[in-house]
Order: sequence, then C-alpha cells, then structure tokens
Amino acid sequence: MVDALIVFSDYSSIVLQSESDQFEKLCALPPPDVLSDEVQAQTVEEIDRIRRMAADGPRVPNR
Repeated sequence: MVDALIVFSDYSSIVLQSESDQFEKLCALPPPDVLSDEVQAQTVEEIDRIRRMAADGPRVPNR
C-alpha cells in the first residue's frame, strides 16, 4: 500500500492510497521531470513560503 500527496501547480492537492503496482502506473503518466527531486524541492520551498506568509497575517489592515 502506498500513500501519496500530489500537489498541483495551483497548489491544490489530493491524497491517494493505492496498491504499489497501481501507483507505479500513475507515476508513469506525467513527464519524468515532473517527479524530479528538483521539482519536489521547489514545491516544498513554495509551500513553506505560503505557510510563512499565512502565519504573518494580513498584509493590508482590515477596514
């Protein structure tokens, strides 16, 4: 059994749970560079930045 979090370019996400052979088939669909370590690291960095911005609170005072 494989659990996976998939994050899309608009930062929406889905969580999948599937058998490993089915997961391998799913991973074969997108171009290989989409699953590269570099893209994964960039995505993690961008999500962390969004979390930090959310934790900082609103940028413009509420009126």
